[in-house]
Amino acid sequence: MIGGVIASENEFPHMAALGFLSNGELSWDCGATIISFNFLLTAAHCFCRNVVPSVARLGVTSLDDSSALDVDIKKATLYPSYNITTKHHDIAIVEIARRVSFSDRIQPATLYAGQDDPQGLTIAGWGVSEQGRSTRLRKAKILSVPVSACDTIYGILMFGKKSIVSSQICAGGGAKDACWGDSGGPLFIQQDSGVFSVVGVVSFGIGCGGNVPTVYTRVSKYLDWIHGIVLRE
Repeated sequence: MIGGVIASENEFPHMAALGFLSNGELSWDCGATIISFNFLLTAAHCFCRNVVPSVARLGVTSLDDSSALDVDIKKATLYPSYNITTKHHDIAIVEIARRVSFSDRIQPATLYAGQDDPQGLTIAGWGVSEQGRSTRLRKAKILSVPVSACDTIYGILMFGKKSIVSSQICAGGGAKDACWGDSGGPLFIQQDSGVFSVVGVVSFGIGCGGNVPTVYTRVSKYLDWIHGIVLRE
């Protein structure tokens, strides 16, 4: 994350990291959001690699915390219309192998139902920062960018190969922005009640920082699909 600061201990108990096992070592290359006792929300593209996540790490601010709760990933369900080329519908639901108990360190976030671009947006993740890869969770407050303006920017820079649509939301760019390794993590707000509500899922961008906003999948467009899976189990 570019321009972020280190989060306080247990500040965001809905955060999870997804671990990719390769050559006997885990790398935490995607984030996720806890949304129930045994389901996480992340990006579909996190499961479209040669190596896919096999474990979720919960209940930590530092990835090096020895008290971390690691739970095997049982199943990932990608949105049926996900398009790896256009990046549309870049959202997935991860089912972990067992139900977890909620505590001060592990809590679910709610799903934002509005179709607007709310104020007070926050991103959090363990992705690349100015100092390199961070094992400490970082956070940043960012501003949304209208979809129409975002579509114009990406249309020019990607020579018309990328269109930004209403099922996406753009935010960040400039001094504060998501970066590599933040993929799948949440764009969220904190309600007056103190509960965190997920507005978007980190999808893609062009570089980190600069004048180009990051594109997120807009969660409110997928509520029926999410509830259909999570509430069925």
